[in-house]
Amino acid sequence: MKKLEELQKVVDAQADRISLLETNDIKRMRELHNLKDTVNNQRKHISTLEKRHRDLESIVTAQAKDLVRQTELGDENLIKISVLQKRQQLCENPDTTAASTNDIATAFYAYLSNNIISPGGHHILTFDTVITNTRNVYHPTSGTFIVPRSGLYVFTWTIRMNGQGSQSTELLVNSNVVGITFFHPGNVIDGSVSGTIVVHVNQGDDVLLRTSASIHSGGILSDSNGRSWFAGWALM
Repeated sequence: MKKLEELQKVVDAQADRISLLETNDIKRMRELHNLKDTVNNQRKHISTLEKRHRDLESIVTAQAKDLVRQTELGDENLIKISVLQKRQQLCENPDTTAASTNDIATAFYAYLSNNIISPGGHHILTFDTVITNTRNVYHPTSGTFIVPRSGLYVFTWTIRMNGQGSQSTELLVNSNVVGITFFHPGNVIDGSVSGTIVVHVNQGDDVLLRTSASIHSGGILSDSNGRSWFAGWALM
């Protein structure tokens, strides 16, 4: 009986230890399960934050593009206002202008002082270095020639390029396209394209050059190796 009692005590002690180990295993399993839940929740939170970051980047990019476009439109509107003001002045005082400059031939010539990197569509080309400008009717800040007297005029221009870009330029009288050039260097040459037109224009009309709406990739070059330029003169 004594040995049986001792054996029973040993069995009871082992049973208590097994119960304790089982309790600890259950606790560890619960802790592991809770840890897994925490990791999964953090992953979901990170995924949500990443999506919000991508959405914010898209919004910021779109706003930046819109801001650039609005700035370009603002610059174009300022140029148009300046041109309209000059035209109004000429139309309000046609006799005075003609009388004071009647003996001076109308002619101008100007070129770009620097390269234009990737101009956009309908970008007005402002040939800012003026060599000839009788009657002061070419305005380099807006790139516009304002006709001082109705008649027949010659307008000519040259656009220099290289690389893989393509440029189509348009000569406008008021809002009408009257001349177009196209050039694609094909990444094999550095060259230029020229255009010349003869057209009848009226006093107060504005004449300018711009890039086309659809073909305007690559830059326009103008340096000591070769200029991009714009010129015009009255025939009669």
